[in-house]
Amino acid sequence: MKKFVSGIATLLEIIIIIALIALTIFAIYFFLYRGYNIEQIKDISEININFISDTITEIKQIGLGEETTSIDIEQVTSYNEKNNNLYNIEIPTSGKEFYYNQLDDTGKGIYTVLKANKDNLKTGTYEITLPDSITNVLYQNDGEEIMSNAFQAAWDAFIYDYTDTYYLDTSKITLLTTTTTFGSKKTFKVTLGKGDNKNYFIDGFASLSDVNNGIDVIENARMQIINQVQGLSDYEKIKYVHDWLIDNIEYDVNFENTNSHNIYGTFIDREVVCEGYAKGFKYIMDGLDIPCILVKGIGENSSGDTEKHMWNYVNLDGDWYAMDVTWDDPIIEGNGRLTKDLKYKYFLKGRTNFTENHREEGQISIGGKEFSYPKLSISDYE
Repeated sequence: MKKFVSGIATLLEIIIIIALIALTIFAIYFFLYRGYNIEQIKDISEININFISDTITEIKQIGLGEETTSIDIEQVTSYNEKNNNLYNIEIPTSGKEFYYNQLDDTGKGIYTVLKANKDNLKTGTYEITLPDSITNVLYQNDGEEIMSNAFQAAWDAFIYDYTDTYYLDTSKITLLTTTTTFGSKKTFKVTLGKGDNKNYFIDGFASLSDVNNGIDVIENARMQIINQVQGLSDYEKIKYVHDWLIDNIEYDVNFENTNSHNIYGTFIDREVVCEGYAKGFKYIMDGLDIPCILVKGIGENSSGDTEKHMWNYVNLDGDWYAMDVTWDDPIIEGNGRLTKDLKYKYFLKGRTNFTENHREEGQISIGGKEFSYPKLSISDYE
């Protein structure tokens, strides 16, 4: 009997020891893998990771390329909260989102996230986390390059399709990739935010209220124009907007206006360069549901001098035509008025005449995706 009891005691001791060993292993795994990862931020061009045990978190920061043309907030349900459902949103194929349709699947996913978080971006500091359906591309051998290129392309498309995001500074938007490795397993977290910047606003904006105040004034100006053209044909609407911009906007000859490249300069400061004219024209066309896009390229004047330039293509009666509102509003010495020939020299033009002194460039940002433009009508609109 004593031997039997002794045997049971020995067995219980063995079971307790095994249980303690299992508990210890679980605790080590929990604290290392779930609780105390080592985080270290490094620029993508200089990654230097210190390996501590088998667990490490690597963070890579990618800034957007330079654009060459150039709440207390009520929480809007973010893409993160809706997870992958928003990834399947069907975006209309219209002039409003012309550039979106040229992105690959990864780029379209990022673009959709940006669109879903437009209100959040107005805070200037909101951080967006991309879902697994997008970040899974990082498991590929060339995943980092795919993600970086898709991110740049998506951003370029987004700001060209949505001119009302004028308050965002491209150079301050950063993509942060965090890679966690535990043994042979890797996980990725990709966020879009302000990086080391105070916010990602353009100069002159510091808060959500600044952005909303600007948007209210700009939208009010657009609605006044839209109300004026009710009942008119699309041709008459286009002509009215073209004339309104020429009559109400001044060209920023000295390049002193900080908002001369965006619609804030168009509708509030009323002093812009070619970008302001073109973005203002598109902004109103979008409100009128007339397909219209921004076009970046090179313009050549009558003296043979070339310069970076921006204009529009607009779809009328099923065909695309060119519009250069800036060059229809030249500087007249002595404050003279424009003759009819000058005022409509670049109004609804076909490719035969327009391409003599306008050359398209598909790259919105240096080293970015080469976008394509719609084929213009051969002849001018009649």
